[in-house]
Amino acid sequence: MVDSQSQLRLKRLGPCAVEIRQSYPSNHLLNTECSHRVFKSVHPSAHSCRPSSQQDKHDSQHWPAFLLAFGLKQTQQDVQALHYKVQQFRFEDKPKDKLLHSVGQRGSSEGYFCYPRGLSVASDGELAIADTENHRVQLFNSAGVFKNIIGRGKGSAPGELDSPLDVAWMPTGNYAVADTGNSRVQIFRPKGSLRMMFLTRAAPVAIACDAGHNIIVVSEARQIEMYRKGCKFDKSFPIDTPTGAKSAAAAAAIASPVQMYSVAANRQLIALCDTACGVVRLFDYDGVCKLTFEPAASRPGLAVLPTSVDLSADLLLIADATNHTVNAYALTGEFHQQALGPVDDLGNVQCARFTPEGHLAVTEFAANGLHCLKIFRFAPCDCHSERPTSAKKDKSTPIPKTHYTSDLVVPQ
Repeated sequence: MVDSQSQLRLKRLGPCAVEIRQSYPSNHLLNTECSHRVFKSVHPSAHSCRPSSQQDKHDSQHWPAFLLAFGLKQTQQDVQALHYKVQQFRFEDKPKDKLLHSVGQRGSSEGYFCYPRGLSVASDGELAIADTENHRVQLFNSAGVFKNIIGRGKGSAPGELDSPLDVAWMPTGNYAVADTGNSRVQIFRPKGSLRMMFLTRAAPVAIACDAGHNIIVVSEARQIEMYRKGCKFDKSFPIDTPTGAKSAAAAAAIASPVQMYSVAANRQLIALCDTACGVVRLFDYDGVCKLTFEPAASRPGLAVLPTSVDLSADLLLIADATNHTVNAYALTGEFHQQALGPVDDLGNVQCARFTPEGHLAVTEFAANGLHCLKIFRFAPCDCHSERPTSAKKDKSTPIPKTHYTSDLVVPQ
């Protein structure tokens, strides 16, 4: 059926196609999306306040994927940056390597390790390492030369050890060993003979000793036990229970058979590295928690897994096993500087300690990697200011000194 208007149009004009009218854009659309096409000769494109990386994102469903990809890309760049170093290289100067000594590999012989965890440094620079799976403690001098073994093998008899996780040097010159498998602490003389031992309320997983001969023990029951001079029990106080988003993961880590803690003390503060919760806590000697913080990484976007803490007069030295770094922090928890990293040939670090010479002693192990002790240069020292004559290379054709400087990125 055709209406009268259509009949009149067909009679006068004949059959023809109906013209389809084009809709005109609104003023807002012209100013934002069509200005560069419609008003090209009148004025430039409209300004957008969004960042340049977001200019081409119009579909709201694309945003989650874009943000995730952007964050993953930034994290990958930060991780790769840890493995490269930019250095000012001059022909007349040779940069000094931080790694001074690397000792040992996986094994059971003298100077070899099997999952070395705890590390302690004596006042004369002697190093004591808790060789956990070999059920012993090994002593080295400040240059990494093997000296002696403490412990008569695996067992429960006096002088025998079962999976020791930590060791602490005492001002008397003796060593206190956390005999984890036997739930006790044994004190040995430097020559290896047993001096005394005492039972703890729960299996000890970390131990420290301050200048006042107080022994601080961290047990697997998440308690800090304090023993006065003479190994007399003084007090104990709990470690805070994890709460929040990380509570489930932390509870699972706490329930694991091997718990990782590290403790250090200086007669004023007790620094505890709680690896299960990923935090570092500072306590006073009354058991009051003064500070709890999550260590910040040296670069944004990186997660930190603290495995040990060492306490000096004004710095906290924290080992990060995830990023293979050792970082220094202020006592307020603020990031100070990165002391060691992958470019310094640092691996899966487990424990890091200051030494009297200004060096850093580190134990590290991995399932398919090295089980070793490494000593690095940290503070300026005179003991390694010049290389010995025997280590110098033959003299070659001298290169004239110039003022040319280039930024080189050296992959490690």
